[in-house]
Amino acid sequence: MGRPSHLTKNKKSRVLNIYLKEDNRENYERLVDILDRENKSFSDFVFEHVASYVRLHEPGNPQQRLDTIIRLGKSYHAPTKICGFKDCKRVAVAVGLFKPNQKEYALCSRHLAEAKENRPSWTMLNGL
Repeated sequence: MGRPSHLTKNKKSRVLNIYLKEDNRENYERLVDILDRENKSFSDFVFEHVASYVRLHEPGNPQQRLDTIIRLGKSYHAPTKICGFKDCKRVAVAVGLFKPNQKEYALCSRHLAEAKENRPSWTMLNGL
């Protein structure tokens, strides 16, 4: 099997060419501005998301068998992440890194808004 046409190789690494549709240009430019502000590379951003996607989807989409649902008495649902702030029981919508202690916290929408207001202390990592 040959190398895909969008993948070329030099001595140190592979180069991946992507095509940007005009519809996506504005979001791409906004993303690049955000990544520059956060001192992240586009390549690192893409492959962080690729790794997450592969981790979640590599096993395929296993369907629950009816006998398992009957045995459990219900279908399985992944547990819902809860906000990491003390005494907050809201559902988390994002993950942020609190720079002073270098810890990651799941954030509900209220605490996410507060973290975004206090940008120097937080780095947003990704959605859940």
